[in-house]
Amino acid sequence: MLYFRMILMMLVNLYTSRVVLNALGVENFGIYNVVGGIVVMFSFLQGATTTATQRFLNYELGTTDGKNLLKVFSSSIEVHIFIGLICMCIAESIGLWIVCHKLSIPIESRDASIWVYHFSVFTFFINMINAPYNAAIIAHEKMGVYAYIAIVEVIMKLLVACSLVYFLFDKLILYAALLFIVALIIHIVYLFYCRICFCECKFKFYWDFTFIKKFFSFSSWMLMGSLASLLSTQGVNILLNIFFGPLVNAARGVACQVQAAVNSFALNFMVAVNPQIVKSYSQQKLDYMYHLVFASSKFSFFLLFIISIPLLINTDLILTLWLKNIPEYAVLFTRLALIDILFQVLNIPIGVISQASGKVRNYQLIMALFFSLIFVISYIAFEKGAPAYSTFLIAIFCTVLGTIGRILVLKKMIDFPVLIYLKKVVFPVIIIFLFSLPVLFLSDIYWNIKSSLSAILFFSLLIVSLFSYLIWKIGLSSSERFFFIQKLQQIKNR
Repeated sequence: MLYFRMILMMLVNLYTSRVVLNALGVENFGIYNVVGGIVVMFSFLQGATTTATQRFLNYELGTTDGKNLLKVFSSSIEVHIFIGLICMCIAESIGLWIVCHKLSIPIESRDASIWVYHFSVFTFFINMINAPYNAAIIAHEKMGVYAYIAIVEVIMKLLVACSLVYFLFDKLILYAALLFIVALIIHIVYLFYCRICFCECKFKFYWDFTFIKKFFSFSSWMLMGSLASLLSTQGVNILLNIFFGPLVNAARGVACQVQAAVNSFALNFMVAVNPQIVKSYSQQKLDYMYHLVFASSKFSFFLLFIISIPLLINTDLILTLWLKNIPEYAVLFTRLALIDILFQVLNIPIGVISQASGKVRNYQLIMALFFSLIFVISYIAFEKGAPAYSTFLIAIFCTVLGTIGRILVLKKMIDFPVLIYLKKVVFPVIIIFLFSLPVLFLSDIYWNIKSSLSAILFFSLLIVSLFSYLIWKIGLSSSERFFFIQKLQQIKNR
């Protein structure tokens, strides 16, 4: 079910972006991205506390009694409400000042942008208090339910986008208001399902100082990494707005939509694997945990690799078919964003090891360092007159260095088997990539000549099939092939 969800959500999200871009126009689309991005900057708190909630729930479920589940869940609800209220206060003061006085927004769109900002803040708060319920569903590995709710949410967002053309009211404000209503409905669905199906989700007030301290200690280091990650995304988005204006934000918005759609395949695969990694650690089944990490690292990379190849070669044509109006720089930004996500995906499974162990300080510090460098170097580059696309090149460079740094930190922290990781993950990935280079080069030349839609579809299928075969025969070991088939069957049966 998760795989059906992935494909459906990718298609719907991409089509929704097209509808929204056409309904709002390029400039308003860029305004929505940068104004909403101010609020998204607060999501680093949500991401950190959600990860902490899921980690503690998974750890308790991995123990024999799980007697602290109610305490963990109830305490996490209290923490999320508390942090959500603080974020709303900051957002409606400092954040609103940034929107009103620092962003490059046309005068005629300023009032609408402020309303968009308010609705985005309300949507953020709803998503914040919904995070523990989402974590509970994933911790219990109810992936079918998780997929169904996500499908309902993405379809509702599509209906919102399609409805914009039927209203005379300001479309920018209407879009933000309707997305808030969607978030509220989804929260109600999560709340009722979890209260009915999971006994620990019946909220009861607790104030366990020992657990709260442990929760905030874990979350605080996660916050550092999340904040730095946000600087590398939304912070850079603001820099692009200041140096180049909202049209470049629109191009980056398109690139990020494609990147997020492709990345959702790896993220959804890891949703099914993450609980098993944490539970394996809590039960001290370290051999099985490393097997999960190595296999999921390769599967995630190869999955994105075969999806990204036809997109990289035919970005111009695909964006033309997808969007009626392609923002300037969107093609180049999209290609660079796809390359960046291929490097990023290797970091997801090894990051779960750090979370499972609870020893997140040094790992998050190295993450924060390289994410912050993306923002800092981009700012310096823009000040020196570098083009807008240079921030993507900087991000790719920092991602590669950051991966090396994370592996070395894990080696020192929990004696991570670096040599085995290189042998089982890095070397197969490099081999497949080197195999692909001549094929990509020749197909790129051919498709520049034969650019009809039928030729694109035929050769896309041909190359994806070829790379899939190479990955299956060369990239994966026999045990990993068996593991992959077994996991697919398990997910299908849920």
